[in-house]
Amino acid sequence: ARAGDFFLESLSSFEMVQRGFKEARRAFLLERRQTELSRQLSSFLADASLALDASDSLEEMLQLVTEQARELVGADCCVATVGVEGHPRIAEGASHPQDDRRWTTFVRWLDLAAIYRHIHLNGGSVRIGDEQLTGLPLFRTAAGERPPRGWLAASLTALDGSELGAIQLFDKHEGRFTAEDEAILVHLAQMAAAAIERVRLYKDPA
Repeated sequence: ARAGDFFLESLSSFEMVQRGFKEARRAFLLERRQTELSRQLSSFLADASLALDASDSLEEMLQLVTEQARELVGADCCVATVGVEGHPRIAEGASHPQDDRRWTTFVRWLDLAAIYRHIHLNGGSVRIGDEQLTGLPLFRTAAGERPPRGWLAASLTALDGSELGAIQLFDKHEGRFTAEDEAILVHLAQMAAAAIERVRLYKDPA
């Protein structure tokens, strides 16, 4: 019996070590990818071409952010939008499977003004599962044949507190969006907001 207990304890300890190793490895890979995104954004912003056409630069930067956010969290679709008063979509980046055109339609019909307002009222970030999305009118028009199974979003907020837009993720590949996913997206949104302000400085150097 003692030998059996010892074996079980050893097995349990081994599993704990393995679990700890996997979690540490995941944290390391995540940090490395976030560092790489930060490096890419910094390199992008240092490019002299920003001064030539700020609007194109903004779209290019948002596209980079959506691709990285979608990969980091593991989602089917990511969209990042920037707006101003009365015009909620002056620039946009979107990443989703090329062979699923329903996402293109979904992104086009998003009620961004209502979405920005909803995120703001919820403190700057939102994480909602499919059962809650069913009763949420925000995506009623956009959903069509593709009702989202999960929604994770964060505001793009300037240093002065003004809201620039939002980053949104839809439909995680495995399971539901987690608190860790939300923390990752909020961090990416902070980096993206800083980058957006830099792009605008190139456009209005006053």
